[in-house]
This record gives sequence, structure tokens and C-alpha cells, in this order.
Amino acid sequence: MPTGPFKHWCDESGLFGPVTHKCYPWVWQHTTASYVAFHRTRSDHQMLAAEQGGQLLAGLAQAIDDEGGRFDIDYETHLYMARLA
Repeated sequence: MPTGPFKHWCDESGLFGPVTHKCYPWVWQHTTASYVAFHRTRSDHQMLAAEQGGQLLAGLAQAIDDEGGRFDIDYETHLYMARLA
């Protein structure tokens, strides 16, 4: 992010010209099924015992369904560009 270290690292290296930063906001729209499927791909969930993981995902699904079965998550993608010096 603009306040993070990436721009400084590029400047400090001496390998690049001026760094340009751009931010692209976007929304990931989820349903109960898509969010549970996403969590099945996460290593922290895959490391759980099968029963424990199943209970966690079932509870997650129930909580989403209780709130209407859909929700949005706001994200930002940050792009840094610089030409080689």
C-alpha cells in the first residue's frame, strides 16, 4: 500500500526510476456456497481435522444463510510501476 515499504525498497535499490502507485478498488460478491468453497482452499482450514473443519464450515454457512445468503467484500489491488534506471 502507499504507506508500506514497497516504494521505499524500489527507491533504495537504485535500480529503478520514479515509482508510480495506482489503486484499483473492487468487490468480491459471495454466496454461501462460494464463500465456503473459498475457505476449503485455505491452508489454515485444510490443516484442521476433518470433523473440526466440517463443523467450522457448517457454522460459517449457517451464519451466512442467517444473514440472507449473500454478501460483498471490498478489496483494493495496488499496482506499483517503475522503469529500470
